[in-house]
Amino acid sequence: MELTSNLIYQKKGEYSRQQSRERKQILNDSASRGWSIPPGHVHGAFNDMQVKSVRNMKDIAWSSLEETLDAFKSPYYSELANDFFAFCESFFPASLCEPYDQLKSMGWTRPHEEMVNKKLRSELENARYAALHDLRTKIDLYATKLQSTLSTAPIANGVAQLPRKITVLFIASNPTDQPQLRLDEEIRSITKRIRESEYRDAVVLKSVWAARPTDLLQAINKHKPTIVHFSGHGSSNDELVLQDDTGETKLISLRSIAEMFKVVSSGIKLVVFNTCFSANQANEIVAHISSAIGMNTSVGDDAAQVFSAQLYSAISFGKSIRESFDQAKVALMLENIPEDQTPQLFMHIGIEDSELVLVRPQEV
Repeated sequence: MELTSNLIYQKKGEYSRQQSRERKQILNDSASRGWSIPPGHVHGAFNDMQVKSVRNMKDIAWSSLEETLDAFKSPYYSELANDFFAFCESFFPASLCEPYDQLKSMGWTRPHEEMVNKKLRSELENARYAALHDLRTKIDLYATKLQSTLSTAPIANGVAQLPRKITVLFIASNPTDQPQLRLDEEIRSITKRIRESEYRDAVVLKSVWAARPTDLLQAINKHKPTIVHFSGHGSSNDELVLQDDTGETKLISLRSIAEMFKVVSSGIKLVVFNTCFSANQANEIVAHISSAIGMNTSVGDDAAQVFSAQLYSAISFGKSIRESFDQAKVALMLENIPEDQTPQLFMHIGIEDSELVLVRPQEV
């Protein structure tokens, strides 16, 4: 989506510069003839430009989307078709059909007469509807074509190539009365590494910021995560540091954390406490959760960021929890961050960390 958006804005910018030159030419022509109020043909030229702009916006949105999809060959395109259409549709706001607003954006200061405005508004609405209809058709045809290709393609090694999607719930809290952490940099690094992974489309990242205790159950019920990730502070008394309604520290006891995961354990396979002094929390909740990661002492900002980014990168490449955890520790060593012994991995009894894989092709 981000790449498509960048392409759209780039191509839209090029088209806008072309439009600007055409506007100046029309206005200069009017001024050179000594017209203080441009006559009908100048109004008509502006009208045609606005309608043409809506139609060209459709071509810009589609070519940008097609360019992105051709580059990545996403097997999830079919199930994301509605999301892609909604994304492209956002570039056709209703304001496109307000002639006076558009004229002002083009440097025109005098509104049309109401009758002319009404006619032009109708033309713009028709152009917008036709553009969106054509865009929807193109997206559906592309989805159908891709679905047909996937359904007839041979399946290698007895497995399908579409991993099930998992959701990572990133819960961040940075109380104002605590040393401030760069939590935004952490989620930025995680997002970047997931996007660069093999199964990037199988991992959905959701976030909750300035988390209060009341947010926890709500967020877990809403997003149904496979992984819950806590980012922020922890206390030496095995407490999780969230914040109250004033933005200051609110401590959550070890017992409360354990009880919470006892009642929300369904579907959660991994909990990451990327917080100081959280090893006991991780060890406690694996009575109810398949696996958990905690820190056996304080952890620095850089270490937290490097560790979590590589952890989710490996998970998104289809690595097991053990491989992902070990790679994340090695990443600390490669960055010369002497905290590779701080993270600790805990497993539920009877579950092998080398066999727990959260992202992998589905069995046939």
